[in-house]
Amino acid sequence: MPAEMTLFGGQLTSIKQLRDRLDKLAKKQPKLPDVDKLLTIYKHHTKFDQVLVFEGDTIIDDDLVIDADQSWVKRNKICALVCFGDLTIKGDLINNDEAFWPLLVVEGNLKVCNMLKGGLPLIIWGDLTATGYIIPEYNDGPIRVGGDLNSAGYVPRCKDRKEAKGHVVLGKVSGLVLDARNDLSADDLHRVVVPDAMNYGWFNLYTVFEYGRKGKSIWRETPLEKRVVEPDEELENFLANPTIKSTDPTASGSLEKPDTVLPVIEELIKEKIEFDPDNYSYPENFAEFARAQLKQYPKDKVLVLPGGTTIEDGLTLDWEEDWVERENVIAIFCQGDLTVKGDIINRTLEGGVMLLVAGDLEAENIIKAGATLMVLGNLRARGIVVGEYNDGVTRIGGDLEAEAFLLFDHDGFVRGDIRATYNNDHEDGDWRSLLLPGLFDEDEEDYPNIGRIWAFKKLGREIFI
Repeated sequence: MPAEMTLFGGQLTSIKQLRDRLDKLAKKQPKLPDVDKLLTIYKHHTKFDQVLVFEGDTIIDDDLVIDADQSWVKRNKICALVCFGDLTIKGDLINNDEAFWPLLVVEGNLKVCNMLKGGLPLIIWGDLTATGYIIPEYNDGPIRVGGDLNSAGYVPRCKDRKEAKGHVVLGKVSGLVLDARNDLSADDLHRVVVPDAMNYGWFNLYTVFEYGRKGKSIWRETPLEKRVVEPDEELENFLANPTIKSTDPTASGSLEKPDTVLPVIEELIKEKIEFDPDNYSYPENFAEFARAQLKQYPKDKVLVLPGGTTIEDGLTLDWEEDWVERENVIAIFCQGDLTVKGDIINRTLEGGVMLLVAGDLEAENIIKAGATLMVLGNLRARGIVVGEYNDGVTRIGGDLEAEAFLLFDHDGFVRGDIRATYNNDHEDGDWRSLLLPGLFDEDEEDYPNIGRIWAFKKLGREIFI
């Protein structure tokens, strides 16, 4: 039977019936700061009045998840868990919640593997021992430890307040302490934490807890030196006046109605994109986006280019381009291979001119946001391919070859091989551990400035650490 169905071996009683014992516990030595306030803090946040009581030393053989929205907490109207003895949790103590309740009160020692600490007030008269890591999340609530705190890594985040202190440990603190109470930036974290243990400028909790269970360290053997971003006049001048070489391609093809072009595109997709679920290959995964773009603007135009077309400069796919507005172009459809000798640029997050190439596409760099890019053959970029934001998609029917293929909250799919340094949010997350600091606007930013990435490439600079 699952542990929570038996309430972990504890007994329910009302807070009223337990009041005398809690008052006596509050006077126990060592005297914990603000303990009287903390033992009644739940009153300000919930009407629940039941306490799960563990008499004597208690062992819980699995993880213990204590959140205000847990079904066993709500069903039993629990406002606190109290152990009158030592409490040993053989798994992890997980509190992934902002609420300042339920309380966890331990008269003796508390031992866990890892601890995820949200708003839950934690009051311990003995020692707190984590064989792994103690990591805060959300609205980190108060901790009181009358004895020692031992861990492989302890990250206090709860600040002292006028009405009560944050974390108080009366004994010794053993293990590495990373203080997050005052201005711990993503860059500061990156300097001391191994990349695998980070995600979006904070801890990757899954990896941290896995490391804790295996006895592995999340800390770098040697902290990186603090990175200082010096004033960069060349970069700032480029960003202030970016040189975007863009061609009007309309003279290279013909303007057609969307309803004339769409059947041709759909037939080509059926021919070139194999239905192969084992390799996540679905023609509809391409066709649906072509349909969406062309049917949304039925009175506008599609620029149809013959196969083998070469555009001598760059190609910009934003709605504000003169040729786009003049001809009401909503898509470019190349019937075969397309070569763009410059960059393909789309900086509008909410959309842009769709580019669909029936053959292979070659370009210098591709920096795209909300516009849809589909290549039924291979894509080769001499520089980088970047997809930004989730309003546009990238679909490549063959292989992708580039220096780097970077996806920032962007839907990008390649049926063939990716011959590039490939990074995306889902697998990599912590961009600061991968990219140079000059690509970020502020220390606190988790995502780089895409314009800076493009500028670095145009200035002939590296972008990776």
